[in-house]
Amino acid sequence: MDIGERRQANILVLAPVGRIDNLTSGEFQTRLLAAVTSSSADVIIDFSGVEYISSAGLRALMTASRQKPKERRLAVARLNAVVHEIFTISRFAHLVPIFATVEEASAAWEAPAQPQPAAPRPDAKAQPEASLRVRFWGTRGSLPAPLREQAVRGKIRDALLAARGRTLDTPEAIDAFIDHALPFSVRGTFGGNTSCVEIITGGDEYVLCDLGTGVREFGNHVLRERGPGRKHCFNVFLSHSHWDHIMGFPFFAPAYIPGNRIRIYGCHSTLSEVLHTQQSAPFFPVDFRSLASTIEFVTLEPGHSYEVAGLSVNSISSFTLAILMATAFLEAASRSSTLRIASTNIPASTNPTRLSSFIGTPIC
Repeated sequence: MDIGERRQANILVLAPVGRIDNLTSGEFQTRLLAAVTSSSADVIIDFSGVEYISSAGLRALMTASRQKPKERRLAVARLNAVVHEIFTISRFAHLVPIFATVEEASAAWEAPAQPQPAAPRPDAKAQPEASLRVRFWGTRGSLPAPLREQAVRGKIRDALLAARGRTLDTPEAIDAFIDHALPFSVRGTFGGNTSCVEIITGGDEYVLCDLGTGVREFGNHVLRERGPGRKHCFNVFLSHSHWDHIMGFPFFAPAYIPGNRIRIYGCHSTLSEVLHTQQSAPFFPVDFRSLASTIEFVTLEPGHSYEVAGLSVNSISSFTLAILMATAFLEAASRSSTLRIASTNIPASTNPTRLSSFIGTPIC
């Protein structure tokens, strides 16, 4: 890609042109890292010539933000509507400041810093109620991918290398070594299942984002922990109905248990049709209509707020699939946290045997 460069006072301005995606993000990252690490000037990226940025491009920005010297400043300016929305959905403005123009950024940096009032100390008694966690049951796009032989061999090799010189002559010693001495990347794995994210609010109801293959493991976990006799309510938010976001639902064990309630939220009016079609002949042996749980579909309106399981949910319309994990993100860690659901404007295919492809848009 073409990346222009110019000096404006004591600021280095980079001006990429075109799309920053999987094909161009490597070059973009190389130029950006060189600018923030080898120059003494602050860096502004002029996005006026950028029509689109994917998650790969955002990773390049994140890498530069982390590797730049602490005193070096990095910002972006002149974002078009699509790119600005991507930054908004992904909350990237918290990592890299956004300005309307290069001049506005320069003026803001030249202005003396204003003292900020001290943030009030949170009430210690309210802390336990403010606990909010996120667990990723699946993060892969397009299709699930199990570990291959070479990856398994690499984990075994790393574990054996780490075990050199240790006394591992009892099962307890071996377990302690695995649990405490090995990093998660060696003792465990991640990234095999397609998207499914659990928002753990501490309440009685479950909150999920997406029904990829990770939802099978989530459902099995619930049954192991709570048992099949206890009834549950599952709130599921779907950004869109591409196959990788729904393919796990036929294997979601709680859906087969009477008394469980599953509410599926999304801005697409076709979600019910898509899930019914996926789980019907000739695609699947168990018809959706035979599931024993109570399943409800709730259509959300973009721009509206909803209260679900102690969360304030804001639905927003999105013009891109660049940020899959922008399906949901948290603005504050509290029981009244805001969960923002990004609904794409890509039409949902009701045929699970094919994925619709869009010119210039990666299928995620």
